[in-house]
Amino acid sequence: MKTVRSVGLAALAVTAALGFASAQRASNRLEEQIPERQALFRLFSLYLEPIMAMGRGTVEYDPLVAENAARNLATVAQLDQTKLWPEARNRGIARITLASVMGTAARSRALDDMSEAIMRLSAVAATGVEPMRAALADVNQSCSTCHAAYPDAR
Repeated sequence: MKTVRSVGLAALAVTAALGFASAQRASNRLEEQIPERQALFRLFSLYLEPIMAMGRGTVEYDPLVAENAARNLATVAQLDQTKLWPEARNRGIARITLASVMGTAARSRALDDMSEAIMRLSAVAATGVEPMRAALADVNQSCSTCHAAYPDAR
């Protein structure tokens, strides 16, 4: 009986410790998503930069470079981002998130709009600098939706 009680108490202690650790990880996870989200947008920037430079005329237009950059950008845009945008309200997180500024539905719609604009850019990037510029303006507009709501998004 003593062994059963000891095993039961040990199991209870392990369960309590795991429950606490799990709750702590969930809370930490909200903060950890910030650098993960920033990493995603660094990828966006990496692939947008050559397209933007060609659109500005600071780099000679190269259809192959434009196509590859736009294709990579489209691949990144298609990633499931739901885990990167937590609802932080009522969770004790001091940092304001885009979800708390825009609301989940508006944020989701804005991300969908951005993804669709990127897909249109990907479709025309290799067809010429003018169609690429026009599509790039749509991507810029879609990005502005979130950045206007959350100007500290960097």
